[in-house]
Amino acid sequence: MPSGIRRRAAMRAGRDLHVNKRDVARKRAARKERQLRRALSANPVVAASWNAKETLAQNYRRLGLRAKLNGVAGGQEREFTTGEVQVWEKDEKTVRDPLLISNGGHLGAAVTKKEALGANEARIERDADGNVVRIVYGEARAYDESDDEEFSGFADSAADENKTEVVKELERLASLPVVSTPRVQSARENDWIGDLVEKYGDDFDAMVRDRKLNPFQQTAGDLRRRVKKWKKENNIA
Repeated sequence: MPSGIRRRAAMRAGRDLHVNKRDVARKRAARKERQLRRALSANPVVAASWNAKETLAQNYRRLGLRAKLNGVAGGQEREFTTGEVQVWEKDEKTVRDPLLISNGGHLGAAVTKKEALGANEARIERDADGNVVRIVYGEARAYDESDDEEFSGFADSAADENKTEVVKELERLASLPVVSTPRVQSARENDWIGDLVEKYGDDFDAMVRDRKLNPFQQTAGDLRRRVKKWKKENNIA
């Protein structure tokens, strides 16, 4: 095959491949859109506060919900509060030098600045070769009977203050008792069972063999349950 023909065939194949990728991406986006519409129609509380100009993750974050139950796998920078930044800067002054620049030691070298040990805490000190020189213990904590107080549950007042109105409304709806609606026989089923009972009484085996009144060949056990419900709804002993 001449080179020009091969080149044109490769160009057509590449163009078809790009078209197929676009079609797949378009179908995937349409499927996600349908799933989102079904989810919103099923939950009017979330649908009322939904912003179509925001992404799913942005909407969930604003409403106080989580789009994923698992932890963040990447691509999202952690936001530190002022208190966390101060603690982080304090810890940076006390950790050992990982690159062995400041103290000329190795990974097990002593820290540049040592903090006072708290109650029931200990610190391992090593030499330049990484060998354990000694273990420094802090003061032992005195026994306090208040530690044995009975557990009364976690305080959730602070957590409730951070909840959004959408989360509170969803929790309220979830706490409502579930009312089961009993199944009622339709008028057509009522007439069908009535015809079977009028013709065969309680002979369910004969009902099964009747292909005209029982075209779907319901079993004897199924017909027995239907007849029992039919009698109860029509007050027939």
